[in-house]
Amino acid sequence: MTLPVQLGAENEKLTAYTLREAHLKAEHIPFFRAFAVDRCRRWLADRGVVIVNPAQDPADHPVQEAALVLTELLTNVIKHVINQGTCWPAADPLLPHRRDVPDWVQLDLVLEETDTLAILVVVRDGDRRGPMLDTSEPGAFEGGLGLGLVRAVTNDSWGWEPADGGKAVWARCPLTASPN
Repeated sequence: MTLPVQLGAENEKLTAYTLREAHLKAEHIPFFRAFAVDRCRRWLADRGVVIVNPAQDPADHPVQEAALVLTELLTNVIKHVINQGTCWPAADPLLPHRRDVPDWVQLDLVLEETDTLAILVVVRDGDRRGPMLDTSEPGAFEGGLGLGLVRAVTNDSWGWEPADGGKAVWARCPLTASPN
């Protein structure tokens, strides 16, 4: 599998990837999720929090939540920008991709160190339409719960704004953990 990424700027507090939207597929999501988990764990380890056993270590819970947020935001791009809001994965493999938006998606992971430690997940794409938070009853229809998960995981610390001819959707995930 060839990943649709180009490595962007990277330093100890920022990692950025620019993705080619037309080639971003659901099969790439596990790569980015694993990348986010690894990056978060390294940031925590740099601050004295070493996760020995991810399956049982409570310090890993915030890391997994950050990965969940990243997964949901990228999934929204695949579903609503690339596949024009159709079911995902697309029922018709010949479904045309949108060509009225730029063919890029940018993913930024930023470590924020203020009075708390948090990871900022930012996904930019070329579609100007903002994300829609589903407010219907659970189970009313398939899908539509991703931004609700993002909202819950981030304690409502998420949003979006117009950016670069498209939009930027962001979410702030606290990485609170006690040093070992």
